[in-house]
Amino acid sequence: MTPSRVVIIGAGVAGTTAAFELRKQGFEGKVCLIGAEDHWPYNRTELSKNTGTPPNLLYSEEAFAEAEIEFRHGAMVRKIDRANKFVQLQTEDTIQYDRLLLATGARAAVPGVFRNLAVLRTRDDIDACFADLKSQDRLVIIGGGLIGTEIAATMVQRGFPVAIVEQQPRLLTRALPEEIAGRLQANLAEHGVDLHLGAKIASVDAQKVVIETGAEIQADRIILAIGARPDIDLAAGSGLSVDDGILVNDGLQTSDSAIYAAGDCCRFPAANGTMRLEAWQPAIDMGQLAARAMLGKTGSRRLLPSFWTDQLDLHVQSVGYADQDGKWLKRAGKSGSLIMFQLDGASRLQAAVGVGPGMSIGKDMRIAHHMITSEAVIDAADLESSKTSLKTLLKEASLCSTERH
Repeated sequence: MTPSRVVIIGAGVAGTTAAFELRKQGFEGKVCLIGAEDHWPYNRTELSKNTGTPPNLLYSEEAFAEAEIEFRHGAMVRKIDRANKFVQLQTEDTIQYDRLLLATGARAAVPGVFRNLAVLRTRDDIDACFADLKSQDRLVIIGGGLIGTEIAATMVQRGFPVAIVEQQPRLLTRALPEEIAGRLQANLAEHGVDLHLGAKIASVDAQKVVIETGAEIQADRIILAIGARPDIDLAAGSGLSVDDGILVNDGLQTSDSAIYAAGDCCRFPAANGTMRLEAWQPAIDMGQLAARAMLGKTGSRRLLPSFWTDQLDLHVQSVGYADQDGKWLKRAGKSGSLIMFQLDGASRLQAAVGVGPGMSIGKDMRIAHHMITSEAVIDAADLESSKTSLKTLLKEASLCSTERH
């Protein structure tokens, strides 16, 4: 049965994409998007990629009006009544639904010892952290992952003294292979970021971080960037199946057939069990998929991990299911760029990661993306040799695939 009322909880990119995708699919019923923040939906990735600058809106207020999408901002959902199909807000208002999408995202991971530190998950976090920052204030970032290094790159470029404290022996251990992470790490150090690697924190207060060696790192502002946890409290409290994420099927449907989940909060089927993705493009893909699924439009889409980051003068792109401890193939490119590839057991490309100045890797990374989605079988030696372009390798692989079928 086609729904007449769709409610979406969460106004990040997954939820907002789903709202507009419903209209693109011809849905004429009521669409209500509920956002906890008192802002129109914005590009959350810009909080770390362009720290301190107001992020761009995902859609304008006029676009919401034209699409006839009701947006409730600054609204907290208290509970979901699954039996009677309504959500109740903290204001006691209730909103009926035929289909409900949970796009509640993720929250900053904040262990107790760090509970008073600044985190950068929302626009209000940014405003609170940087509103009174002085030009020579020293920033200390706890966490050397993607968010932490993006903040460091942005702020050191603006002239601030910056330090990163990371307990692992190198930066970006979960995000990038060692050689590419090493280029970003060296680049940050060359631009003046003070790196404390393999550093276990003994204590922290408003003005310093003390590591177990006894060294003290002075700070005017300390920012915590050690990861995130899926926001599943509402789902769990409603009796939906959860396990480090809201469990969904291939169509993003939860254990309740009228409720779906998309974005950082959901855990979906994958080759070796289930997984979550915390990245921009997968969130868009899931928002589109959820919208179509709620309208009863079947069809599947392979959800592919992907992200990019610009740090100082280097650009990085990553796509595919990478095993950071697996074997990587290397291909040198123009302007000192490097792309690394990973093949599965059947010689199909499963992941690619590139680094280079400007957009030097852009074209080859787009081709690598096509190689992965087309499940192209590629010879390892050909991938590593720059004698044959990736475009040619993709064409040859496509021809071989056609002949086999």
